[in-house]
Amino acid sequence: MILSAPIDCNFEGRALSPANSARNDALTSAICQILTQCAKAEKKSGDSVVTLVIPGLRANFSGTAGKYKSDGITETLCIYKFEENEEGEFPNLQSFIEYHNPFLSSEGNSSVISVLYSAILSRGIENIKGINFKLISKYNSIAFKNYFMF
Repeated sequence: MILSAPIDCNFEGRALSPANSARNDALTSAICQILTQCAKAEKKSGDSVVTLVIPGLRANFSGTAGKYKSDGITETLCIYKFEENEEGEFPNLQSFIEYHNPFLSSEGNSSVISVLYSAILSRGIENIKGINFKLISKYNSIAFKNYFMF
């Protein structure tokens, strides 16, 4: 499995200062592992699908839709799906994430929200509803549930 390959952390002689390529490799590997674990959780082998959400350049819709109000992020999202093959791997997932690494590693954009949405959709919203968020305070848990309309 390509996700378990060790990452060469070339520190270029500086302690705790990895090269950009090492940081990008680590980020790509981490996102692949997170989404793969989310997709495989509580599912039969071969039925897993990783869903990756990346913003597009334009909005897919505008205005309001039911309870949803435009936030500048959600309406631009594009959904990409990667199905598990016979070997239990997700072909092209790692190369797709590597291609989008400049977005995922930039500051001041919606990359964290994109990875969060990807993890939720890969795990399945019906499976997220059943999780007991013990580490989240009562106030934050209520806000989280209201945000995702559970």
